[in-house]
Amino acid sequence: MILSKCTFDQLPDAMQMHVLYVQKIKTTDFHLAVWSERNTLYWNDMLDSELEEIVSIIGDMSFRYWNEEDAHGKTLEKYYNKYGYAVYSEIADAHRYLKDKADYALAERTVKKYMPKIDKEIDRLKHKAKYNENLVKAMCRYKGKRFKSDYSTDDMYLFYMAYMLGAGLLKWEDGLL
Repeated sequence: MILSKCTFDQLPDAMQMHVLYVQKIKTTDFHLAVWSERNTLYWNDMLDSELEEIVSIIGDMSFRYWNEEDAHGKTLEKYYNKYGYAVYSEIADAHRYLKDKADYALAERTVKKYMPKIDKEIDRLKHKAKYNENLVKAMCRYKGKRFKSDYSTDDMYLFYMAYMLGAGLLKWEDGLL
């Protein structure tokens, strides 16, 4: 993560808007802002040791920020008490962004690994568990969900994956499910 010490006026325009309209704090109260997509943490008036802890929290994929008993949770609470909700929120959002990115990468690796097996099983199961698009539409409408006018194979894969998981033909690794 790139650490950039700056005042509010030195922030990129997009981050100034973020501080003012998302964090909703005064420019004089700016302490921390994270631009996750650019892997950059902008900071002002914080100690180096605090920044090290914050970067550690953001990058720790095993950390669940809502767990107040966790060491990182206590540290996060400390920053909430010292700097307020805006800093807490920035740390939690940056952590969530990286966690979601890591989870998606895991999902992509899992799909690459299992897709050939899924396709093979779908071909084998088509006569046993026939996919009925109208039945899926009716079930979703009954539950109050709306569909786009054009359908994709997503629905078919979801149907067969659920069938295979329920039948024990598919098992997930690495905590994906």
